Amino acid sequence: MTGVFGVGDLISVLTQPGYRLPWYGYAFLVSAMVLNRTGRYALAATMTLLMFPMVTLVTVLSGAAPGTTFSYLIIGVLGSTLLLDRRGAILFDAGCFSFLLLTPLIIPEHVPDHGAITGPIILVAIGSGLAIMLMIHRDELERDRQEALRTSEERLLLALDASRMGTWEWDTASREVHSSDRAQAIFGIPGKTFDGTQTGYLRMVHPEDLGAVGRVLSDVLSGDRDNFEILHRVTWADGSIHWVQVQGRSTKRGGSGRRVNGTVVDVTDRRLAEAERDRLIRELEEKNAELERFTYTVSHDLKSPLITVRGFLGSIERDVRDGRYDRLGGDVERILSATERMQSLLAELLNLSRVGRIVNPPERLAFADLVQEAMDMVRGQLEEARARVEIQEGLPDVFGDRSRLVQVLQNLLDNSAKFLGNQKAPRIVVGSRPGASEGRPVFFVQDNGEGVAPENLGRMIGLFEKLDDRSRGSGVGLAIVKRIVEVHGGKLWVESPGRGQGTTVCFTLPTRASV
Repeated sequence: MTGVFGVGDLISVLTQPGYRLPWYGYAFLVSAMVLNRTGRYALAATMTLLMFPMVTLVTVLSGAAPGTTFSYLIIGVLGSTLLLDRRGAILFDAGCFSFLLLTPLIIPEHVPDHGAITGPIILVAIGSGLAIMLMIHRDELERDRQEALRTSEERLLLALDASRMGTWEWDTASREVHSSDRAQAIFGIPGKTFDGTQTGYLRMVHPEDLGAVGRVLSDVLSGDRDNFEILHRVTWADGSIHWVQVQGRSTKRGGSGRRVNGTVVDVTDRRLAEAERDRLIRELEEKNAELERFTYTVSHDLKSPLITVRGFLGSIERDVRDGRYDRLGGDVERILSATERMQSLLAELLNLSRVGRIVNPPERLAFADLVQEAMDMVRGQLEEARARVEIQEGLPDVFGDRSRLVQVLQNLLDNSAKFLGNQKAPRIVVGSRPGASEGRPVFFVQDNGEGVAPENLGRMIGLFEKLDDRSRGSGVGLAIVKRIVEVHGGKLWVESPGRGQGTTVCFTLPTRASV
């Protein structure tokens, strides 16, 4: 505005001889500029508008024609609609109108009567009326716009709340960060604690995600990437880990700064659900593979005794027809043996099907007591194998179903006794060692027996897998043990340096109420 008046005054100086520059008007404008720069906008607007009545008054006192000079008040009247609110503009317009009406009383030597300023009075009156009507219309439009904006904001807030989404805005130059309460809660930081730097953001990121997040953030802040979306983990102050999905857009600001704004959603539940889904899919695939092996093995192992029965029934029929009754006893004995094997297989299958159910409520149990109980149940097999059983001292307690865990140790001790071979000093050790992960101890049953070749370690715990077809048993024992351990939330695996170097069956069990 100072420039506009300056150009006008320059033209007047050049075209009107004797024109006197109204320097006092510039005093108002300069004061208004200073006030505006200090943020005192209302006072700056008032100073600017007061310039018009003061300059016109001084100009008239200097000898200028009042009819023409006071007409310039219309500029201030119209300017008030831009610089002031409705109340302030009405007060200013009323003040200008009153000022004109009082000039014959204030300066009668320059304005003898109202007839000398009829034009300015009419002009200011009409201008004030039009200005007030314009402001009323403007305020109505602004009110409608604000109402529409409030409605839009409410809808946005409802949508953000329904989607549990937080919003944020980051000015990298000033390091100012504005974020919603939900965004602060998702990141796990109280308000005003983020310092607005890349390093400050990375402090919240989980260590395993720092590399990927750092690269994306560098691209965004350098301007190499405008739109971005990143999924990563954040660590809260309490140590808990949460998954967040951050989306945003980066735009250039003045200088080297950038304005980055976007949304953030806590997707921890979704990630946990996806992990659980993947686990269930893997488990289902394992079960399907096990079912396929089970179907093949059962059909093969059950068919074998049936073929035996059928064969010897034919033999009995021929012996009876030929009168060779002395052979009937042997044929019947073989048939009974085949049916007993079939009955044993069916009993093992029934036992395996029941493993997935906990028979008794889980309880805290002394592992050493479980070992002793299992040893009593396989005492005959151990004595037959002349095996010396060593039980480590200080075995930790476990938490689980007593009968099922005794069944685990019974099977493992029986299996070790079965495959001790021709050792001169057969020995079985039951103990535990610190676990490498999960903080659980690793229990083991170790023998110095026949051992297992490395390529057969995985086969040992398969259903109906028998590495030696001449050995007694159906090949279900270790599969049952594995199932019981897994039902208790543990893992089972087999270790062996090789043939003739013994076998160690390792497994984990919960040591607190987590089943």
